[in-house]
Amino acid sequence: MAAIHCQFVSLFCFVACSPTNNSNYCHKSCFRIEIIANYVRMNIDPGKEIFEYEVSFFPPVDSKHTCVKLLNQHREELGPAKTFDGVTLFLPHEFENTVTSFSSVHPDTTESVIIKVSLRQKRRPVDNIPFYNFLIQKIARILGMVKYFNPNSPIIMPLEKLEIWPGYATSADEFDGGLMFCWGLSFRVLRTNTVRDELMEVSHEQSFHAIAQRLLIGLSVITRYNNKMYRIDEILFDMNPLSTFDCQGESVSYVDYYKKRYNIDIIDKDQPMLLNRLLKKNVRGIEEEETNLVYLVPELCYITGLDERLRSNLVAMNALSSRTEFGPTERLNALTNHIESVRNDEKASSVLSKWGLSLAHIPLSLEGRVLCAETIFLGKSKFSTNRRNLVDDILVAVAIETWILVYEEKTVVNAQKFSKTLMEVGSNMGIRINPPKLVALPNDRTETYIIRIKEEIHAALQLVVAIFPEARDDRYAAIKTLCTVQYALPSQMMNVKTNLQSSEIAFGCP
Repeated sequence: MAAIHCQFVSLFCFVACSPTNNSNYCHKSCFRIEIIANYVRMNIDPGKEIFEYEVSFFPPVDSKHTCVKLLNQHREELGPAKTFDGVTLFLPHEFENTVTSFSSVHPDTTESVIIKVSLRQKRRPVDNIPFYNFLIQKIARILGMVKYFNPNSPIIMPLEKLEIWPGYATSADEFDGGLMFCWGLSFRVLRTNTVRDELMEVSHEQSFHAIAQRLLIGLSVITRYNNKMYRIDEILFDMNPLSTFDCQGESVSYVDYYKKRYNIDIIDKDQPMLLNRLLKKNVRGIEEEETNLVYLVPELCYITGLDERLRSNLVAMNALSSRTEFGPTERLNALTNHIESVRNDEKASSVLSKWGLSLAHIPLSLEGRVLCAETIFLGKSKFSTNRRNLVDDILVAVAIETWILVYEEKTVVNAQKFSKTLMEVGSNMGIRINPPKLVALPNDRTETYIIRIKEEIHAALQLVVAIFPEARDDRYAAIKTLCTVQYALPSQMMNVKTNLQSSEIAFGCP
């Protein structure tokens, strides 16, 4: 599932940590401004401590879910506030003894299980950062979020068949000002089309099975009925929703199971089934060899993330950016609304108060300094403070006399326009750039680029510029390795759709 993060002032981590004895220093050429950071102060009641315990089970219990059930049989002794991950238990109070034992009944076998709770250490609240990360997860679940993303307020993009879940990338840490939570805007991108939709698109192909496996194996999908993520490990063409499985000793079809369990009617009874091999994890979160086989119905599985087709669609990516890229005001409003949602939720506030914590009303406010622009000395005794001044001579120019421009034949117009504009801009800056040797390729295969560039490399060559019809990491890495590692040649890669639009070429900065 693709995630887009928009942390807008994470750089102010440095400002928040800066020594206080420098707080009054301000250079004569700077002026002060107020800055709102995406940090929120967590207020801690005086004298509060957090006690960390190690929990052991005899006989050993491998399932974290079962461990939680066994420990929850002693809610009265543990108190109303606890955080437990299967091994480590955090409590806001201390037991009378360093080691405390409980006896529980196994929920599946009814055998007796002894639980030993041993004190590891007691800490100041600000010294126990892992605990706060557990607490953040708990609050997110209380607010109905799925892995910090809100499925109840989706942004729908019908033309692109996308759905965006707004959310937050969150972390806790201690700074000079105390314990703070960093909340950065983040977005989860999902597709509104299902796996069945993808199967139907290629169902008319002669090699339907092979094409379907190539397209779908390895993809992550989400099932909306439980908001869980799965990986497609296999497509079972010999099964369909009418196939049966054993459910508590009874043979049940998938059609009947989903109707009874989730009140979902499966429309297509002939679609193949999907298989996810879920590795079991022990109580310490380590994957074991034993696997759970999860059978999924394509009709109920929504594809997540962005595939190569969507990434290469400039219109769709621009539309996505417009929905996920916000200015400071919008980001501040989103963060303020999230703070209010935590403070106004009775259950979330209760969880914090039981640990002696409360969230500040507003994000952290800081004083910043804006420095005057640096003076940039150019050639011919001129100077400028324009950060991207392309009309004056630079101080020391190096002529580019021998270089090649490699491109696919169908992008010849872009290549010619780029080389012409680059020479004009270089001339304005006092850089003499000779016309390149234009190297046209019959196709955009990586090996075609590599072979042709090798043929053109010679001792006098100063620069290699390659134009790609679309972005591909493997092709970029291969050419960069060839030029940089093997031949120590400067190189520049550009994409027609993103770097060589008319506005970018006119500015002369790919």
